[in-house]
Amino acid sequence: MAVTRAIMVLGTSSNVGKSWLVTGLCALLHRWGFSVAPFKALGISSNTAPARSPAGEWGEIGRAQATQAEACGLAPDVDMNPLLIKPVGPGRFHRLLLGQRVDPACSLSMEALWADVTAAYRRTAAHRDFVVVEGSGSPVELNLLDQDLANGRLARFAAEQARNTGGDAACLLVGDIERGGSSPRWSAPSP
Repeated sequence: MAVTRAIMVLGTSSNVGKSWLVTGLCALLHRWGFSVAPFKALGISSNTAPARSPAGEWGEIGRAQATQAEACGLAPDVDMNPLLIKPVGPGRFHRLLLGQRVDPACSLSMEALWADVTAAYRRTAAHRDFVVVEGSGSPVELNLLDQDLANGRLARFAAEQARNTGGDAACLLVGDIERGGSSPRWSAPSP
């Protein structure tokens, strides 16, 4: 079994540069000769790209994950972005699971989705030196913590999977001061 390391990129909010940082890390690790793959459990994007499933069927993933795959020297694979919400109009969206549209009337339990996410992660991580994981939104969205499939729960899972192979894991937090999510320094208020 190959030793796999996981690097998870989390953000203080959406649109802080997580996708760009993941793409850069993927390209750098690939350039250094490591076998690397991107992973984003849950994405929301109307900008998609074609990708193959493990069975060879065509599906869709987020364009950012397809670009990250290319930075790794890989063809896009639906396992790299197993859950995708694709806006298609005002208040309308398609749900994609492993690249395929899910019937809007179909109820998907959180535990069933978690099983799909973890299976896709395991397939993505198999025989890789690194998996660079992109979180979704912010890991501290309190209203979503009980439904977390893409941030803290996934970080713990990726770290456990890495340790099981003798590897390790790290998390990076990306912030954008313009979006109020970070500050370069803190000083105590004046008396």
